[in-house]
Amino acid sequence: MATRIDSSASTVDEETDGRRRRRSRNRDAAVDALLALYRDGRLDPSAAEIAERAGLSPRSLFRYFDDVDDLVRAAIERQTQIVYPVVERQVDPTLPTTDRIEQFVDLRLALFDTIGKVGRVTRLRAPFRAEIQT
Repeated sequence: MATRIDSSASTVDEETDGRRRRRSRNRDAAVDALLALYRDGRLDPSAAEIAERAGLSPRSLFRYFDDVDDLVRAAIERQTQIVYPVVERQVDPTLPTTDRIEQFVDLRLALFDTIGKVGRVTRLRAPFRAEIQT
């Protein structure tokens, strides 16, 4: 008896995986676009500006996010992922005091460089955005 191979199941899985990858890629592009606009000093970019920067249509932006607040939450999460490894760095306590101070200053400068303008926008927008306040 010959064994039949059902190729339709693998085609559906590949299509589904392709859609998931596209969705993930577009979500990432929107989050990256928002963070880039913040780095450019845009305090409150519109959905149209974010979509244009991401290479999406404004309408498709909301296929990936419930609303702008949802996008802001995703951007906060991404920025936290970027900043957290820098925050985790510690000063070597075995170093002499002057070297510890120098290392501490270097770590702080690295943190401020990583936070950059996104941190400034965050501080300025926090009073107006509940997502940022928490």
